[in-house]
Amino acid sequence: YGLEDIDGALAILLDVNTSKAFDQAFLNKFIGNLYATMEGKSDLAIKYMALAIKDDVLNYKEQGEAIQLLAQLYMMGKNYQKAIDAYKEWMSFTGKQDPKVYIRIANGYYELKQLDKVIEPADKAIALATEKEVTPYILKLASYYERKDYKNTVKMGETLVRLFPEEKRYWTQL
Repeated sequence: YGLEDIDGALAILLDVNTSKAFDQAFLNKFIGNLYATMEGKSDLAIKYMALAIKDDVLNYKEQGEAIQLLAQLYMMGKNYQKAIDAYKEWMSFTGKQDPKVYIRIANGYYELKQLDKVIEPADKAIALATEKEVTPYILKLASYYERKDYKNTVKMGETLVRLFPEEKRYWTQL
């Protein structure tokens, strides 16, 4: 692995047998991380990351990282419901609320066409953000528009031009 021979490292790691749950979980996390770096191996990365977190025996930091990576892998693979569930599990496990995670959850609901569920995580992302981030506003706007809730669509358009006046397309959309 140190020589950047990922295939060689995987060949060795996949041959390792462990007897303790922690050791197996740590090994699965390492294998999952390696597969996550390889093109076309996300299914294997998901398999090993899921095995790594299954018994909740990793230390706090490693367990949290593994859950978050699993959520990201699901999102990249367009398995939005599993991604949402994993992001929620990460927040529950870590006790953290991250505006970027809420944006990903809102985006997952949008992709699933569960448009009414987009609003709550988008609002949480807005409330938690330390810097102005346009994405949750756009997700809310799209949710309202696609549900034909034009009153709230206009309100979001007004909010966008107020918060991001330099962006000409928001004026045009409004």
